[in-house]
Amino acid sequence: MRRLTSTGMNISGRTAAFWSSSWLVLAGATLLSWAILGIGFRILYDSVIPEVVLVVLSGFVLGMTNRPTRACTALAGLVIGMVLSEKVFPAPVPAAHRARYGPPHPPSWKDFALISAFPALGIVVGAVVRVFGRLAVRSDW
Repeated sequence: MRRLTSTGMNISGRTAAFWSSSWLVLAGATLLSWAILGIGFRILYDSVIPEVVLVVLSGFVLGMTNRPTRACTALAGLVIGMVLSEKVFPAPVPAAHRARYGPPHPPSWKDFALISAFPALGIVVGAVVRVFGRLAVRSDW
């Protein structure tokens, strides 16, 4: 394969480095959200606040530490991990929860959009903090 060069840069090497690190971000974010929700709902099924806080916080950290393209990849990974924890490895519903609230209702697109909004909020705030932080460092405030 012929290597493309432009102003002394190896474009094919840069593209390969981008994709390898993007796949790592995707895999890491998927495992992170899967672990947060998979472990959290098995420990505290009725309390979702700690899981939501951890997902938003992890989205914030991933948004702040990655470039915007990788932040979008991290968001996709967080959402994939959340879907995996709900569909593939669901937490068993405790008998006390089922007796108090009844059987869980089937998930809808509205539920999916709502649960996906939490890590998206964290990633957007983290990316904005990153951008304004870089601007503040370069300016004479």
